[in-house]
Amino acid sequence: MNDDLNFINNIDGKILFEHYQYLTNAILGDDDTKKEFVKYEHYDLDYLRYYLEASIYFLGEARDEAHRDVEIKDLNEVVEIINKLSNRAKVALAENIILWFEDISLVGSYNTLFRFLGREKIIL
Repeated sequence: MNDDLNFINNIDGKILFEHYQYLTNAILGDDDTKKEFVKYEHYDLDYLRYYLEASIYFLGEARDEAHRDVEIKDLNEVVEIINKLSNRAKVALAENIILWFEDISLVGSYNTLFRFLGREKIIL
């Protein structure tokens, strides 16, 4: 299943942050897909929607700032790929995006704390 999700690494950043709500809706899918999210991950769907939107938006911003060369530059192509995924694969895709966001957030928080403590001469 992870091979099916590699496409997320090849999407243009502008598509991600300009269409984060549309992409979130595609990932969350229909009622059957939403049941998968609740069944496997015990997510509150409203919380998941906002968290996934923020994660996709931030991923798009980070990718756009990095000026990465990517293959997928069309929103319709991204949505077509997402729509072909199984419900379980959509859950895995959301997990991967959210975990990436949490990892980046954690690293950013750690770096900020380290700079603050260094500036305050608490650590050298």
